[in-house]
Amino acid sequence: MKLRIRGNTLRYRLTQGEVAALAEGRAVVEEVVFGEGRFTYEIVAGKGAPGMDVHASAWRISVVIPGELARAWGESEEVGLSADANGIKLVVEKDFACLKPRAGEEDADAFPNPGTC
Repeated sequence: MKLRIRGNTLRYRLTQGEVAALAEGRAVVEEVVFGEGRFTYEIVAGKGAPGMDVHASAWRISVVIPGELARAWGESEEVGLSADANGIKLVVEKDFACLKPRAGEEDADAFPNPGTC
């Protein structure tokens, strides 16, 4: 899972396996280790959640997507989901393979890029 932060926008990009996990109700979690601290960012499928939401603390960002929405998105051709929550714009997208391979980039589990199909 990739996280891009710009101003009050959080943009997540998920691989095929991560989208499938979320659709099955499993959380997708990543960590960045800063010395003795750990910054965690995650997306979870929430039960009964009315819409997408975000919660944050000093070392964690949690995005909650209603379980039914996560399931439907995982089974569809729809590229992404977006919402405004607590003053933050949330964008969750399927991660597509790069058109040109880049050194150090791993696209094995990325969605096929529509520009190459």
